[in-house]
Amino acid sequence: MREVADIDAETLALYEQQEALLRDGSGFLLYLLRRTLIGSTEERLIRVAAREALVWLNERPECTGSVI
Repeated sequence: MREVADIDAETLALYEQQEALLRDGSGFLLYLLRRTLIGSTEERLIRVAAREALVWLNERPECTGSVI
């Protein structure tokens, strides 16, 4: 699991995002949880191909934060 802190481009509010790569019988899933400091939460589950999963796993620390 990764944790990324950033600023939302629309509202300029600080937010924290958690990302986890999961695997099931059909392939890989990327779980995204985005939480703003004012309390709103957004969860997403995205199916990704093996190549995208490898890119996510090998992402450098200074480049964290999904672009998927």
